[in-house]
Amino acid sequence: MIIKFFKNTYPLQIGLILLVSLVLWIPAGIWPREPYLVINNAQPLYNLLIKGHFLTNYTINTILSLLLVLGEAYLVNKLVNRFDLISKTTCLPAFLYILAMGFHPEGLTIHPTLIANLFLLLITHNLFYLNDEQGEQQAVLSIGFYLGMGSLFYFPIIFLLPILCIIIPTISIRMIKDTLIFFMGIFLPYYFLIFAYFLLDKLPAIPTYYTPLLHTLFSGFSGHRALDYVAAAFITVIFLLSILKTTRSLFETVIKTRRKIIFLLLLTLGLTAGLGLSSHPFSDGIMIFFPITIPIIGSALTNVKSSLLADFMLLFFVAFLIIYRVF
Repeated sequence: MIIKFFKNTYPLQIGLILLVSLVLWIPAGIWPREPYLVINNAQPLYNLLIKGHFLTNYTINTILSLLLVLGEAYLVNKLVNRFDLISKTTCLPAFLYILAMGFHPEGLTIHPTLIANLFLLLITHNLFYLNDEQGEQQAVLSIGFYLGMGSLFYFPIIFLLPILCIIIPTISIRMIKDTLIFFMGIFLPYYFLIFAYFLLDKLPAIPTYYTPLLHTLFSGFSGHRALDYVAAAFITVIFLLSILKTTRSLFETVIKTRRKIIFLLLLTLGLTAGLGLSSHPFSDGIMIFFPITIPIIGSALTNVKSSLLADFMLLFFVAFLIIYRVF
């Protein structure tokens, strides 16, 4: 019944999604959470937010985080509907994304992963567009540019580079040319970063900003709560089950749609590798996996024939999010 209700995009469903968003973010507005204020020289644009005192007002941070999540939920829903990951128009993925982010502490305030999710969705959107409209060099440039920009807010996302270096040539008409355009897009944000460091006379210090990442590689997987491990395992199991459910219907879809599912799996692999550079790989990982996993989970729930079973799976998912949030 619940899943069927969200299989449409009428004003009633959209209004309910906005209402749920307000309910989830109102407590964070009354008792604001502190944003992420750790300086990391490998994430200079996020450092700029900290040093520029843009994150000092916690209430404004909560409002901005809500606006970001709503924008990202719109992109998730657009991703699913425009590129035919689900056969019928639905707003279920947006609803799932808002629930997932609203019950995660880092989704209620400004955090590097929250900003990175925006760029991750833009990358995925352009990647799917390139898959459908081969030869669109603007999409190739945009993928590289968004990856470069995203890494300046949350550096581990750069681990998508080798994955995209595999994907882009396979769907490009001009393999070498498009690969060069892709790297130009990545280099563009770093060109301005290097120029800024040159003006500030900090060019010699650049190696010292990135070499400490080698020491943190995979060191952040120890010292976490048992619930963090359970949460990571839960998301993984749900994701794998959703993949199995989705792949059952792959033969009923066109080849381009099959590619998109494979792209999402490859992006997940790249993000998993990148978490080795994070000081909080479990909490960050759960956050940054949402833009990739929600489309597949939403597709799986929509394709479940038994509405009762689909509703039970949705309620179980929500119950786990509540348990993780409370404890």
